[in-house]
Amino acid sequence: MILPVVILGRPGKLGGFLGTGFFIEDESFFITAAHNVELSGVQFGVLHVEDSLNALPVSVVYIDKQSDIAVLEVNGYHPLKGFALAHPEELYLNTQISCLEYGTTLTRGDEIRFNPAFRLGNVTRSFSKLEILGRVLTDALEVSFPALRGASGAPVLINSNFRVIGMLVGNMSYHLLPSQIETVTDEAGKIIEETKFMLPLGIAAHANAIRTAVQAILGKK
Repeated sequence: MILPVVILGRPGKLGGFLGTGFFIEDESFFITAAHNVELSGVQFGVLHVEDSLNALPVSVVYIDKQSDIAVLEVNGYHPLKGFALAHPEELYLNTQISCLEYGTTLTRGDEIRFNPAFRLGNVTRSFSKLEILGRVLTDALEVSFPALRGASGAPVLINSNFRVIGMLVGNMSYHLLPSQIETVTDEAGKIIEETKFMLPLGIAAHANAIRTAVQAILGKK
């Protein structure tokens, strides 16, 4: 089950949309990106988009800031079934993948219009270590579609068995050919305007990092 992550406001109201998350089989934990739940002094929640008036409060039980993984417990709720995590041997380049996320959600004043989007693509690269946005991801994945704002925390699924191979956390950007950079200069040759054409590709934390986070929690129980 894949749900939007929100800030809970006064009864019947939402305080804001933060990103995407999903349930996994182990102990019905809810997984999302750590940067989705880094605000202090607010109550986080998740909700079914068909029933936005009944958001479910969550508790943050584990944070791994370096891998950008947060593990949550949804108070008083257990899904019928969660996603299974992929095995390490299931990762190989060009793995066909899919992703359902809420990056196209629109916020207009107090109104939030949740718009899920489905992405198809493949794994384009893998990294044993990747530094991005001040974090150090271990066994990170690069995927062929971008992570839109609000897509962070969405599961990246293997098409053949729908196991979770990773979780979207951000983007890499590459210059586009042939027009990588366009510049406008004055008579003295000084650059007065510069436009860069970039291709964003999504970055996902690997399922191994999610598994490590869950095992850390279960080891404390």
